[in-house]
Amino acid sequence: MAPSPKAPAKATDPEAAPIPFEVALERLEDVVESLETGDLALEVALERFEEGVHLVSGCSEQLEAAERRVESLVQAGGGLVAQPFELGEDSGEDSEEEAG
Repeated sequence: MAPSPKAPAKATDPEAAPIPFEVALERLEDVVESLETGDLALEVALERFEEGVHLVSGCSEQLEAAERRVESLVQAGGGLVAQPFELGEDSGEDSEEEAG
């Protein structure tokens, strides 16, 4: 089976403009799916894994920036106390696993 074509923009290029969160997340899902098939040559799989690591890092940075913005807005909005946003047991994260 021939390897699938690469993404148009390399996620590993540090000088490239940041990829929008939704686009990066969609690409990350594609990368994970291609790695899960196990049909890739080792070198291609390593390249995809590296791309995935960079995508995760970029998404994480964007989420942290969004969290800081939300906390800042909450603090500025009439003396409300900012609380860090944390996913926990009550967030519904596991609801898909339990239902499936």
